[in-house]
Amino acid sequence: MKILKGDPEELLPRLIRRVKLILQSLPVKAFRIGRSAVPYTRKIYYGFDKIVRLYKSEDEEDAQTVEHELIGYFQDFDPEKCENPVRDGGPFSSKRGNYVYIGLWFQKQ
Repeated sequence: MKILKGDPEELLPRLIRRVKLILQSLPVKAFRIGRSAVPYTRKIYYGFDKIVRLYKSEDEEDAQTVEHELIGYFQDFDPEKCENPVRDGGPFSSKRGNYVYIGLWFQKQ
């Protein structure tokens, strides 16, 4: 899956569709949306079964906007599975980074 780059406002509908497709096509027990300079370190930290890089920007503010919007959308769309905590002042991380990712935990058979 290609990492999207560009204007957050233009790409948000595509990113939302992409995340929905991921959630519908895989046996996802829970997920977390985040931002990092090195997403695979977050895979190890959180113990994700899989991590998908969704968006990359040279501007951290654009990455933060995408992270914020995706978290807000998916907290409403699937609150049972979305593991992002709601924070006062907005549902986004204080971490630095220009990649936005979704980390997935799968249902075990």
